[in-house]
Amino acid sequence: MANRKYIKGKDGRVFVGATELEVTQHESTGKADLESFGTSMTGGAKAVVVGNSQCSGSVQGKLTADQVLSDLLQEGDEVELKLYATQSAQGTNKKIYRHVPTAVISDVAYASDPNGGGGATFTFNFESNGLYYFKHES
Repeated sequence: MANRKYIKGKDGRVFVGATELEVTQHESTGKADLESFGTSMTGGAKAVVVGNSQCSGSVQGKLTADQVLSDLLQEGDEVELKLYATQSAQGTNKKIYRHVPTAVISDVAYASDPNGGGGATFTFNFESNGLYYFKHES
């Protein structure tokens, strides 16, 4: 049995207009509506029809001292997401990412750690608004 090398995806980018925010962790799930039914043609088994699909998930990132108030994320904002699933592959130098051209933020939280000296962070949940894709970036 081959020893598999797994790659953890953790970076990405959130685009708020022309502003680019750093992503430190993310997860996303694509889901399709499924409608099942039985007819006289299915011999007692149900058939499934695939409906609309949607992507949802959560994103965590860091804020810098360069951020301005208009760059901060708010509930209801539409953002573009590039969520990387892999690091650059050897030889091709390509990365695989999930591209969500339009995502709507459902809720957002901000945090900082004044005792530990860590930077300010943001976390938000989103749902896609339209199509989403897996792409390669070199």
